[in-house]
Amino acid sequence: MKRRHYLTLIILLFGLSIWGLLSTLNDSLSQHKTTAQNTTQPEVPAQAPVITQDIVVDGVLDGDTITSPVTIKGKAKGTWFFEGSFPVSLVAADGTTIATVAAKAEDNWMTENFVPFTATLNFITPTDVHSGYIVLKKDNPTDDPQFDKSVVIKVQW
Repeated sequence: MKRRHYLTLIILLFGLSIWGLLSTLNDSLSQHKTTAQNTTQPEVPAQAPVITQDIVVDGVLDGDTITSPVTIKGKAKGTWFFEGSFPVSLVAADGTTIATVAAKAEDNWMTENFVPFTATLNFITPTDVHSGYIVLKKDNPTDDPQFDKSVVIKVQW
């Protein structure tokens, strides 16, 4: 008989322990859920401007939808220019170059400081591809790969 009481007592204690553990876990999850619902997430812009140590692009943001003509403005270090310009291309996602134009310096480009520039791409909108890239390429008249630099902005149309 005593053995039966001990067995019942052990089962009862085991059941109470499980119940206590589950109750604590449920309270913890409930508190976490309430905290998560009351937490305000900071606003993150869907698109971000393109900024590197050598170039800042305004007007066209990464992920933008563009139409022709599209004007790209910004500022680039004078070392990006040769004879006051550097190439800007619109390239489809399949690698086809749609348009290329020279970005023109709007101030004295013979400096290592930032110089404002503008480029306007006129293009015929492809019907078979709906996205691509605007590629701003440092002008490199030497064709030496060690001086190559570019900035790529993902766009769609």
